[in-house]
Formats: sequence, C-alpha cells, structure tokens
Amino acid sequence: MVEDSQGLRLACADAADLAACGQIEDGDAVTLAPDGQCVRRVSAMPAAARLAAEVALDLNRASEADLELLPGIGPKLAHAMVKERARRGGFRSLDELTLVKGIGPKKLAQLRALVRVVPVPLGAAAR
Repeated sequence: MVEDSQGLRLACADAADLAACGQIEDGDAVTLAPDGQCVRRVSAMPAAARLAAEVALDLNRASEADLELLPGIGPKLAHAMVKERARRGGFRSLDELTLVKGIGPKKLAQLRALVRVVPVPLGAAAR
C-alpha cells in the first residue's frame, strides 16, 4: 500500500491491495473507508472532468457525446467512431482510429494524448 504523509492510502502496492477494490475501470472513483473497505463509484467522473484533469478517455467506453468533447471531433465523426467500434467489437489500439473515415495520421496525432484503449474483455461487447 502507498500512503501519503497523513497515512492516507494513495495507491495499491500489490495484488492483495488491488483485490480489495475489485475491478477498477476508466472513470471510477475509488476511496477507502477508515476500516480499509473499498468504496467505488463506477464512472463517477464525467468525460469533461476527465479531459480537464488530463485523464484520457477510453475509446471503448466513451459515448458519442464524450467523443464530441475531443478537439476536431464533431457529431458525425463521433458517430462514425462509435459505429466502427461496434463493428470491430471494440478497438484494440489507437492506430485503429485511422480506419474511421475522417481520421488520418494528423488527427490521430492530435488525439493520442487525450484517448486510450482499454481492451474489451472477451465475450463483452463494446458500448
């Protein structure tokens, strides 16, 4: 376990610590109660707040509205990204964004720091 100077847990140091919180996903807010129990609020941080905090959006979980918050992404391009994601069963790498008409190497370079790809678990459909 990693603690700050006041003894507050900042991060998990090993698998046992991580197991206390279960599966943590993009946008989850995790806190630990004084008794050490994990309290998790799923997707508690809205996309606009994540981007403002320089936390990349997961392309496999972002909604069309979330994607429209990215520079140079309007409604049509956001829709095309979600459609391609559904067709592929989820993105496996950022480079696959170039398969979306309207996203070339230049736009991909602009988006790299703002998006990421968290693989979709087997059997789960990308949203």
